[in-house]
Amino acid sequence: MPTIWVAPALYLEHNGVKVFHTYVDDDVGQGVNDVFFTTDPSCDEGNKFVFDARTLAVPSVALLEQHPPYLREDNPVYANGSPAERAQWQKDWKRWHDEGFPAAIKAIIKEAIEMGLIEVPDPEPSELELQFVVAVPASYVVEKGNVLDVIVSALQARDIPAAVTPLN
Repeated sequence: MPTIWVAPALYLEHNGVKVFHTYVDDDVGQGVNDVFFTTDPSCDEGNKFVFDARTLAVPSVALLEQHPPYLREDNPVYANGSPAERAQWQKDWKRWHDEGFPAAIKAIIKEAIEMGLIEVPDPEPSELELQFVVAVPASYVVEKGNVLDVIVSALQARDIPAAVTPLN
């Protein structure tokens, strides 16, 4: 069965660094990974730009420890909790999973970006500022100036600054 590559969704942008989701087994249909991200939207798992946010050496990684008690019988706090406490901890875990954990991951990534710990690929040529000179005879510009206008319009349509500057 043929596969179709789908660009990953942008997770966040911070200080000019774009961080994208990765997907379970590189399969969009299986959903996003909660902790693995990439700064290279064209890469797959195992690429040097893919990282596990939980392993970033930043102080805010401690936020991941601010969760409710584990809901296991071998946890004495949970095992000795009343039915009301257990019900509350289950609600707290849902809130942690829906709000606290994602906020902690986002804070960790932002801090890692600020500390320069996240590797970023070189910009694509389309993201670089390019300057070039096209030499054409003066008679061509006068007689067929519309060709240069078409080139400039095409570049500007792609949000690439362009202008024709006559050289003396």
